[in-house]
Amino acid sequence: RILRKHLYNVPEDTSATDQFVGGTSLYWHLKITAALAVSMYYYVKHIYDFKWQCEDVERIEIHERPYMLVAGDVSGIQRFVYRVPHRRALRLLRARSFFLELLSETMITKILEKSGYPRVNLLYSGGGTFLLLLANTDKEKLAINQAVKEVNDYLWQHFRDDLFLAVAYHEVSGKELIDAAGEAISSVRETANSVKQERWRERLGELFRAKPVPQEECPACGAKCSPHDMTGSEDERLCRLCARLSDLGHKL
Repeated sequence: RILRKHLYNVPEDTSATDQFVGGTSLYWHLKITAALAVSMYYYVKHIYDFKWQCEDVERIEIHERPYMLVAGDVSGIQRFVYRVPHRRALRLLRARSFFLELLSETMITKILEKSGYPRVNLLYSGGGTFLLLLANTDKEKLAINQAVKEVNDYLWQHFRDDLFLAVAYHEVSGKELIDAAGEAISSVRETANSVKQERWRERLGELFRAKPVPQEECPACGAKCSPHDMTGSEDERLCRLCARLSDLGHKL
């Protein structure tokens, strides 16, 4: 936070001239350099067990793929945020937007903690999407898959098929990051989008399983609930989640 505050508008190249003005801030230069260093550290730790020399780094970056771009995308955001009734609309919109922001940060934190990485390896976060730079090892991939499963189990339990976290990763070399970083990022995001198109594939049986006919429908989100899952006065009954979000929106 301190570096971002003081170095975000400081150019990376302080020797800029009228013909060339550096387009990257010193903050982003330091952040990305640190992310690369952490990723390389974990790569040589797990792949080479630290049996390497400094001069091996250039060979590894060119001839191997030590890095992995991880893209995440939360599906169902628009429907979740804007599916509100006329009554309490502003309050619920405010609460749901805030809730999704916290949810995204929680997802990112869980993946980083499971993988054992600091927050410096988070390259981008916003609008329900994020991009991470990690080491390309089986350990990291296993940790990511476990974290994503835990997140999606939580989303299914509380929101059924409304929200879903799609995550994909793309292996890259150091040379690719220098010469074609934009193409690598586009590729991993396209893969994440493909995962979104197949969301809840493993739960299709539960989606189409016959359910008891519910007695009430939440006017805020449209969820079908049994009477004991509804709360509020007779003319303003909401499901428990929407009632909590409404209270949150009032406090915000």
